[in-house]
Amino acid sequence: MSMPSAPLARRRQKFALDLAPRASIKPSNRQAERRGLKLTQLTNTLAELLGGDRADHRRGQFLAEASMAAAALVATAEGDVTFAERALIDQAIDALSELGAISTQDAAALFNEFVDGIRANSSQGRRPALEALAEIEGIADAATIVLRIADAVATADGSASAAEITAVQDIAAALNAAAS
Repeated sequence: MSMPSAPLARRRQKFALDLAPRASIKPSNRQAERRGLKLTQLTNTLAELLGGDRADHRRGQFLAEASMAAAALVATAEGDVTFAERALIDQAIDALSELGAISTQDAAALFNEFVDGIRANSSQGRRPALEALAEIEGIADAATIVLRIADAVATADGSASAAEITAVQDIAAALNAAAS
């Protein structure tokens, strides 16, 4: 058996280096802890708002729709929905589902519907999302939850971009609430 040529050996070495894990790709433990803390606080606030007894199904459904609308508006602010944003949204969906606000499948389908609409036509696609936000306008606790979800999605990648900050501010304006 012959020895690999020098160029082939260099390519193999380069390939092995390209596969080496990079610290910049993985979120820091501090970022993961902050995200986990945000979601724990969010789940607790959701439980308080919905009374924990799943009795107010209609209010929970409006909240779930507004939450998915806000998540879609922020996640599409820069174009594509990132893996970190999707993972955070999945956790919010799980929290809403556990409290009986909406099923996991319905929430995911709703989020995807909002995203697809925004991607197809930004101005017309945003209209249904803004209408969903209007359903909870004036309900302070619900607006707080939706803004927390929007903030969490905006910072899912580590820090919020200018486009994501603008999206959160637009959501706050639609809810007549102050952006945090």
